[in-house]
Amino acid sequence: MIQPASARRWAHDLRVGPFFIGEYKIPYLYQGVERPVYVKFAGGYSGSMLIELVQPDDGPSVFRDHLNERGESLHHMQTRPADFDTELALFKEAGYASLATGQIPGGVAEYFDTYADYGCGLKVHYFPERSIGLLSRMEDAHRTWDGTRPIRSWEELDA
Repeated sequence: MIQPASARRWAHDLRVGPFFIGEYKIPYLYQGVERPVYVKFAGGYSGSMLIELVQPDDGPSVFRDHLNERGESLHHMQTRPADFDTELALFKEAGYASLATGQIPGGVAEYFDTYADYGCGLKVHYFPERSIGLLSRMEDAHRTWDGTRPIRSWEELDA
């Protein structure tokens, strides 16, 4: 699974969590080329903020580029707009280049190059109802979390 030591450190030191961990194949359009990205993912909450720890494969991707250029650091902020297409148009009209787009676990996302203005990228993410329910259960787990079992399976959210 994903870097359990990293997730445990976030849980212990920063009280983020519990983390729910899974592995995914994400079909992406990256630099004009369709290419799947394989990632290990850990998601956990700190208050109402979702923290994602992502470990990509070694192939080209927005995640691998970030690691190669900036090391382990904040990769992106995320918006969850009510109107996905309008939100995408706003960032494109503002001149931000699209880095990648694709079907990701829990919906559709597009990553924009906002590094010069914000020091990280921006992910515009559309979540269908099922995914909103999973996120709500993850946030509920954080609110009632007593610090035990900081690492959990993503499948627990589907139970």
